[in-house]
Amino acid sequence: MLKVRRIPSLGIFRNGDFLGYDGPLADERELLSWLVDTDTLDLPGTIEKINAVMLERLLAETDDVVVLFYDEEQNNRDIMKNLELIDDKLDKQKIPFVKFSDVGVAKKDYGITELPQLVYYDRQIQVNFPSDGKLTDERDVYNWIQEEYESEAIRSVHLEDLERLVDLTDDLTVLFYDTTKKKHMAFIDEMEGDPDEEEDPLEELLVVKVESADDAKKYDLYSLPAVVHYDEGVPNVYDDDLTREAILTWLEDLRIGPHIEKVNYPCCRVQIDPYFPYIQAFCLF
Repeated sequence: MLKVRRIPSLGIFRNGDFLGYDGPLADERELLSWLVDTDTLDLPGTIEKINAVMLERLLAETDDVVVLFYDEEQNNRDIMKNLELIDDKLDKQKIPFVKFSDVGVAKKDYGITELPQLVYYDRQIQVNFPSDGKLTDERDVYNWIQEEYESEAIRSVHLEDLERLVDLTDDLTVLFYDTTKKKHMAFIDEMEGDPDEEEDPLEELLVVKVESADDAKKYDLYSLPAVVHYDEGVPNVYDDDLTREAILTWLEDLRIGPHIEKVNYPCCRVQIDPYFPYIQAFCLF
């Protein structure tokens, strides 16, 4: 028996077992949260298949998520069988492991062009499984997931991923630097801090790094290293001492106090939109 005590009612079947929803049906936000909750998705021995709306919501509400992007028309039986063994282990760590088969959405919204592709999401930052790795190697895949889960390094992103993060997140800090410069690498080392430090204020912030001087030039950033903070998509360029303490103080001030964003020309140009007007202040220093 389903034990449905009220009509209308809503629930899902998981391997033939009915799980009822107890929340208000009129609250779409709460309903979607329930659908992507790890307790709802948890089905031992099975990687839950979700749709585009559920995936977007899961990534927005969960810090650590593993997603298998695949094509149902391909033969992925061996890969699925192997990954389902890992799914049970991840359940114990409360790391959602889901699969997604909409090829069009995967390519357009997530930049996934080669399938199947396993992706680890760290607060919506996309980390792809190495191209030389084997998805049929259970130990290799599981160890990679654990390394990403435990990593405290600042994630490196490409421009496409950066643009997606700017659109999706309300509070993002980006470090632009050149990997060929020793001083830049020393700056990144300082920003990443001491891994043995128990409480690192930087861990509370969403910070990524772009490691190409050519990419930085596309944002009109020629003096590197450079730090840019995005508040709901609006950029603010840091122009003070490039020390960890000074940058953390600046970021904290941005979070708790009123401020006027400082932008360069490309940032200003991007923000001018006829449907979402900005007031730009031009001044001399």
